[in-house]
Amino acid sequence: MKTPKVNTHLTLPNSFIGAIRQICIVTPDFDFTVSSYVDSLGIGPWWINEYTPPDIKDTTFRGAPVKHGMKIGLAWTGEMNWEIIQPLFGPNIYSEFLEKTGGRGGVHHIGFLLEDFETGWKETIDSFISHGQTIIQEGGWRGVKWAYFEGTDPAQPQYELISREPGWVRPEPMRWYPHPPS
Repeated sequence: MKTPKVNTHLTLPNSFIGAIRQICIVTPDFDFTVSSYVDSLGIGPWWINEYTPPDIKDTTFRGAPVKHGMKIGLAWTGEMNWEIIQPLFGPNIYSEFLEKTGGRGGVHHIGFLLEDFETGWKETIDSFISHGQTIIQEGGWRGVKWAYFEGTDPAQPQYELISREPGWVRPEPMRWYPHPPS
């Protein structure tokens, strides 16, 4: 674990988590949720895209290879990345979450960047597993790969580990909402 710059005296000896970089909301109504974050909290502009095959690849769901797609929106408040996802098709953890919440959705997962760990991809995944987490979904999109984890405590959200290829640059989105950054 890279030692946090703040409150280092409050870090437990078994901690391996660095900075929280992302909070994700899963929704059944993407446009409504994005506009509500813009209108009520002033979060935006939103980078909006769809992750579908063949761009989304190497996807698994609960250990089985699958094909799925999602609509995704990304916005930032300082260092924090906000993500809104609406599942489009195929078996995935987002549709599963909507079923569990009676179709309401809500905060789904917390994301961590591999660059905030002192270990590589496999070693960091092994750390999550050794701390009681299970891989429940994996995939990749245009130079980014991810793995999602869940523990045995239903009060915990799911966690996402995100890695980007060296020199990765975010491509232009399908659209921005409410407008491109100025």
